Amino acid sequence: PAAVRPYVETHEELWAAETRDLTVLFVNLGISEQKLTSLSTEEDLHWMHSILYIVQNAVYQYEGSINKFLMDDKGSTLIAVFGLPPLSHEDDPLRALFAAMQICTELKIQKNLYPSVGVTTGLAFCGIIGNPSRREYSILGNCVNLAARLMTHSKKKRGGVICDGATWHITRLDLK
Repeated sequence: PAAVRPYVETHEELWAAETRDLTVLFVNLGISEQKLTSLSTEEDLHWMHSILYIVQNAVYQYEGSINKFLMDDKGSTLIAVFGLPPLSHEDDPLRALFAAMQICTELKIQKNLYPSVGVTTGLAFCGIIGNPSRREYSILGNCVNLAARLMTHSKKKRGGVICDGATWHITRLDLK
């Protein structure tokens, strides 16, 4: 995130490491393994970019951050985080759920995809991991791992949003 850049540039990244309350989205974009392995043309690149654009718009509209995008044996997975500096809000769990629902709705309508999203809220380590030659800003913790598991469970159910008890408890009155 932009808030971390000054610490990295001045080699003071220890100041960027902290434990904080976050809401994490693990998003499987719903692209089939067959489609992922056949992506090779410029048209495919534009198609993939248009999908990421939809996800970015949803996350950024609610002032979250995209932490990672991976394409591997688990499919096309994106990790978004709400509550990282400088965009931390009291209602980050609600913002994250709105973003997750928007991602699912927009990808289904515009791309005929059925994304699977796991949403969790809890304490996580946020900071730079690695060494000076290869490092990245990352998030680590039980809530991150649980979000991945919930995403996998949602994928087995043909997509949608599944949240943990902490997220539900915080947002239950706002979602009625």
